[in-house]
Amino acid sequence: MVEKTSCGICGGNSILTTTTYHGKLKDGTSIVIYNVPCYRCTQCGEEVFLFDTLDKIDEIKANQDELLMMLNRILQQLNHLSE
Repeated sequence: MVEKTSCGICGGNSILTTTTYHGKLKDGTSIVIYNVPCYRCTQCGEEVFLFDTLDKIDEIKANQDELLMMLNRILQQLNHLSE
């Protein structure tokens, strides 16, 4: 069974589906997350994420930020070793 709700923009039917999330990390690096659950309006295409989904996206982005900081520290250490 397909879950439905009303679109907050046009009042059309929104159905539960998945989308691809495009965002940015703190340093401006682009991030893409596939198969993200959302409600999409069948009329206007507006996509709405549930709060739990937004929390998970924030968690993924925070983990990526942490990984980038670790990589930058490693690269700095390698640069110092090669000098």
